[in-house]
Amino acid sequence: MGDSRPTGPLWFERASCSRTVLSGADAVDLLQRITTNDLEEMSATDVRNTCLIDANGRMLDLLSVWHLGTELLLMGSENQGEVLRAHLADAVSWKDDVQAADADGVLTLLTLVGEGVDDVVCHLVGELPESGRWLMGETCWCARPVHKGEADCWDIVFQAGNRQEVLSLLSTHGVSRADEHTWQQERVSRGWLEGGREVDGTVIPLELDLWDSVSFDKGCFTGQEILARMESRGKLARTLVGLSCSAEPTLGRQHTEAGSVVVTSSVEHSRLGWIALALVRPSTMEDDGKFSMQGDAGEVEVEACILPFR
Repeated sequence: MGDSRPTGPLWFERASCSRTVLSGADAVDLLQRITTNDLEEMSATDVRNTCLIDANGRMLDLLSVWHLGTELLLMGSENQGEVLRAHLADAVSWKDDVQAADADGVLTLLTLVGEGVDDVVCHLVGELPESGRWLMGETCWCARPVHKGEADCWDIVFQAGNRQEVLSLLSTHGVSRADEHTWQQERVSRGWLEGGREVDGTVIPLELDLWDSVSFDKGCFTGQEILARMESRGKLARTLVGLSCSAEPTLGRQHTEAGSVVVTSSVEHSRLGWIALALVRPSTMEDDGKFSMQGDAGEVEVEACILPFR
């Protein structure tokens, strides 16, 4: 299958990802109580991922927290903004000094991927930000997304009023806008999560390999007991993997010879063919990872692999 995607670095607009600004003396303390990671030692320019979960440990949102000095910028998963802000409102007590502002219409989030993006970021903010930190240029902030093993991607955030200037700079440096199908190829092949698909209120963060977004040493937080129990047992009921498929798989849960499989996302990749993200039993990876499942047009042969796809 030939590769018909644009060549060179690409940018994707993440319009459906929520942008929320938390301010007030108790903003960090609030997130300590209701999310999974330890944010207490964060300082200005730090970037850290944390999960919003319910009392049963189920994943409601994956947040990228940017410490802006006097405020926190929370960037959430796709289409989860109302869930996040409702939880923030419920968690703030009368004695908390915390204010949450909806910044969806004020701040724009783009993700840059592909060979050459490091040079582009240097033009935007002067130098490459260190891992886990953001840097600010004249028109935007840049930070590398907190994903495992990713070396060719960056998130950039800017005021909506700077849109034309930023897009002009990206165009000048050879960065092309990519469509939704190209984004899904990148996202699924890298194993990135999406709100409403992998992050849907039914999965526990550890099943999504978000160990780096969970602290087992900090104080109490909502859902902590469930995650601590899973960590102490050292066993997961299911885990997120990639599937290489002979044809388009059917989304959702189905029973196979490998046990219950939940296909959360799929896309026809220009180089890899049909690929998918799915939750499977860990024992599936202990065997050869090959099994059959149902597709929209009949039986599909699949092979499970560790993410990201290579």
